[in-house]
Amino acid sequence: MRYTVQIRFYGKHIGIGDSLKQYIKDILLSKGIKRASNATSASINVQKDGPSFATEIILHDGTHHEEIVAHGVNKDPYGSVDIAISKMAKQINKRYDKMKNRHKKHKEEKQLRLMMESIEKQGVV
Repeated sequence: MRYTVQIRFYGKHIGIGDSLKQYIKDILLSKGIKRASNATSASINVQKDGPSFATEIILHDGTHHEEIVAHGVNKDPYGSVDIAISKMAKQINKRYDKMKNRHKKHKEEKQLRLMMESIEKQGVV
């Protein structure tokens, strides 16, 4: 499945080269947004903060008008990207599982309600 996510890169006190951009695109599309199929755009902010690099990823969800924000800090820009994408993937998985459990719960409640109605119709209760 291919994702069409518009990715924007911003660098503060650092120039984001083609290799870092390609690395971010590859890891974001393969690992980060597998379950976020409704994502429309992503903003990646990489900045040099003293001896370390800070990465902020903001993923925009097109259906619920929500944003998933993740931060990563490391001495290496690639490491900070890895940390931020890992945190973002965890958030996406939590939201996906929460939605999945909510739908499962509603389905079970509906089945239970239908069983109770059928029992009441039969006059058992």
